[in-house]
Amino acid sequence: MSESADEERRWTEALDAEGVTAVRRAVGRSRAVPPGLIRIGQTWVAQSFAKAWLDCHESHKISHRRKILLLGMAVAVIVFVVGSLLAWR
Repeated sequence: MSESADEERRWTEALDAEGVTAVRRAVGRSRAVPPGLIRIGQTWVAQSFAKAWLDCHESHKISHRRKILLLGMAVAVIVFVVGSLLAWR
C-alpha cells in the first residue's frame, strides 16, 4: 500500500491524538480481520502503518529507558569516586 506524505502526516497526527493505548487496542481488535484499513478514533488508517507507529513508539520508550539507566549508573560512579576521594583525605 503506497501512502502519500500528506496521508501519512494525517495518519500520524490522528494516531498521536488517540495515544498509544487506544492505537494498541484498535490494532489488537483488528487482528481478526484481513490487513487493510482500521478505524482509530475518527480516522481510517492502514493497519501496517498503525503497527509501524506503535513499533516506533516502543523503540523510543526503550531508548529513553536506556538513557535513564546509563545516567543513573554514571551518577552512581561519580558519587562513588567523590566519596572515595573524600574518604581518602
